[in-house]
Amino acid sequence: MGSDHRSGESSTRVRATPTWISALKDLGRRPSFSYAALVALQAKVMWGIWSYRDLTSGDEATFYCQAYLWLTRSMVDIAWSPLYAAFFGTVMRLTTTDPYAATTLHRILIVLLLDVLVLALLRRLLPPGIAWLVAAWWAVLPIVFDATFTVHLFAVIPILVAWLLLGLGWNPWTRGGALAVFLAATFLVRNEYMVATAVLALSWLIWEWRARPRCPPEARTRGAVYALAYGLPILLVGLLVGLVYTRAVYRFPALHYRLNDKHVLNMCQVYAFGYQQRHPEWRKDPWVQCTVLMQETFGQERPTLSQMLRANPKAVAEHFLWNLRLTPAGLQLLLFNSAHSTINPDYAPSQQLGSPRPLIPSIGLGLILLAGLYRLFRERRYWWRAWLRRRAGAWWAMFSVLPVGVAVLLSQRPRPAYLFVQGIVLMAVAGMCLFVVVRPWRRLQCGPVLLPLTMVTLVLLAPNRYRGSYRPGERPLLALYERLAPFAEVFRRPATRFLVSERIMELNGYLVRDFLRDPALNFDYSILSEALGSAPLPGVLADHGVTLLYVNENLWRRLETDGLQRPFITSPESAGWRVVGMGGLEGDRWMLLDKTKGDQGPALPTPGGQGL
Repeated sequence: MGSDHRSGESSTRVRATPTWISALKDLGRRPSFSYAALVALQAKVMWGIWSYRDLTSGDEATFYCQAYLWLTRSMVDIAWSPLYAAFFGTVMRLTTTDPYAATTLHRILIVLLLDVLVLALLRRLLPPGIAWLVAAWWAVLPIVFDATFTVHLFAVIPILVAWLLLGLGWNPWTRGGALAVFLAATFLVRNEYMVATAVLALSWLIWEWRARPRCPPEARTRGAVYALAYGLPILLVGLLVGLVYTRAVYRFPALHYRLNDKHVLNMCQVYAFGYQQRHPEWRKDPWVQCTVLMQETFGQERPTLSQMLRANPKAVAEHFLWNLRLTPAGLQLLLFNSAHSTINPDYAPSQQLGSPRPLIPSIGLGLILLAGLYRLFRERRYWWRAWLRRRAGAWWAMFSVLPVGVAVLLSQRPRPAYLFVQGIVLMAVAGMCLFVVVRPWRRLQCGPVLLPLTMVTLVLLAPNRYRGSYRPGERPLLALYERLAPFAEVFRRPATRFLVSERIMELNGYLVRDFLRDPALNFDYSILSEALGSAPLPGVLADHGVTLLYVNENLWRRLETDGLQRPFITSPESAGWRVVGMGGLEGDRWMLLDKTKGDQGPALPTPGGQGL
């Protein structure tokens, strides 16, 4: 009897779980802790972005200009992601219109929102621990949160919202809501989502048609419910699109030409960029001189893709095949932030090419996918009943975006920013395969205990992106903007045509902020390369209609050492120009000159030297 009593006590002691282990398990299961840990991880890798990252160049300046249009006039360009412009402008309304602060803040907000949405989606598709690890994989990738243009990150948000709707339940309301969100994304964010929207619409139609006969008459969903479940969300989206259209700068028939111009310019530039990679001897600028190549190859300067196919299918096939060749590198950059190939699948220069680093994770990911998909196929009945059936709708909606990725990488190129949505699908599939592979060890008790410890460890050890890759003083665009910002009113005069050292489009967007002002009316120093030394500078400026001239140190020295130009730089008033601003020390001098006109008013005060 005593022996049995001692045996029972011993058994109780063996089965007892220490309090700290129970606490760790409970902590790992808490959604609040998972979300907080992911946000902390993202904050760790992004901390200091405001001190290191330069003012974003390129298209972001145009979107800033569109956001400013929404802020000041509540209008948008419906051809260029109007929902993003409205969001950007709303952030500016609530915070600041300063370009650097606004672009940085809205990027941080979008990145953090994406983290929450990605984790919320993955927690509905995968076990909590694996869901968090996959979400952390997404969060730490610089190719994602440090994407060149924030609009590509914003474009992921509506798709995640649609997937989350389907993850909440499988009924006509969630299906109708998801389809409506895809439809809104097509019209108001990215037009190429029309492919996924069509796939989803056809899928839902087939599902509803096949599901009704299997239901007993008393359980069938009435037609009115279907009309509400699908019609009401789509009607709301139609009203939203109509409302946006009423605030559009361009409407039909002008909108048709606007959309066509967007398409033909895009095809011109992407074809020329890929052609230059295949033929380095072609040395023209693919962004501004692509029409020359299009004329030579397709017989017209601005053909559409269909016209390109009819005119020269062989050239288009070479373009497609080249993009397919770049796809492995593009996927490696997307998933691991580096690529083994030395050929850039992106447009922006990258230091992560030709690296051996992605080889091991690529092989590991491939093995996990092969093993997981093999087991899923072998045990498909079990996994369908036990796990996938309740989540099939969300998975199918996720797979519906894959054809969009194929179309984009063929016609454009496998740029990671174009494939963010498809990247989330691949990560989720990898997480599912990992779950299937480790299932035989699911009874081990260490997993739930180690999960919160793993979260905290990753937060502590994650490297900061900006302190290791950027230097505080190396922000040339921000420095140039801050130097010229005090004279913004001169730049914004309707008749002003300016000539600056560089960054024409960026200054037009961030400084002029006039959406309808054509950046092509302004110039950089390239127009002076042949003129200096052969013609007086005032005459060259007059030939191009330039009324505002920014002189940096390099140009200042060239003008001083050129006997023909020295009188202009030493006494611009004698040539009909006045000094609007001047600053800097020897070695970093600068001057802003304005063409004298009677209606321009007095010169603005000159601030202290700063910037370039």
